[in-house]
Amino acid sequence: MRVGRGPDPLDFVPLAYQTWEGRYDDPDRNWRTLYLASEAFGAWVEVLGRFRPHDDLMAALEDIADEDGDRAPIPAGRVPLSWLSKRRVAQACIEGRFADIGDPDTLRWFAQRLAEVLVRCGVRDLDLSAATGPQRELTQASARELHLHSDTHAIEYPSRHGETIRCIAMFETDGDLPNIQPAGAAYGPSIDADDHALERAMRLHRLSWES
Repeated sequence: MRVGRGPDPLDFVPLAYQTWEGRYDDPDRNWRTLYLASEAFGAWVEVLGRFRPHDDLMAALEDIADEDGDRAPIPAGRVPLSWLSKRRVAQACIEGRFADIGDPDTLRWFAQRLAEVLVRCGVRDLDLSAATGPQRELTQASARELHLHSDTHAIEYPSRHGETIRCIAMFETDGDLPNIQPAGAAYGPSIDADDHALERAMRLHRLSWES
């Protein structure tokens, strides 16, 4: 599932809105990454996470951008209905080869190939928390290494908001794979604020609507 900009949320984010700040974005800015989740609730939890109120971070929120290039509004904890009106939800089937970021073999492969990056980031022992953590130099270098030096088309990883939420970062390529297609009646002309998965994600993040 993906929550993205209309009219086609399964398109890669247009370059005009690309911030290159996503967890598994290309640090060289040559190819884009599409972020999805295994279910609608997870997709909403991920995309709404930047609105989540943190009292000790309020002063810094105005400098935070999400993966679609939008700036987080102030005050935190409020989501403009105008933001929702620009979003669409899509269910998709993805054909391609995935790397599980939590697999021990994947972590060992990263550790062998990213030694210099790990030293710069102060990571002595690469584990799941580091591979999915906030250090963009490390996570983006991991994505670039997979994209350029393996036959992997996407990364599967747990959400920072809970390990039961599975996320996917799919790489842009020039080949036939990965292939992403809409599944079922997933596209809608608009999203209702009382959508069940959306409401649940709003409660989790302690958010409310701003008209």
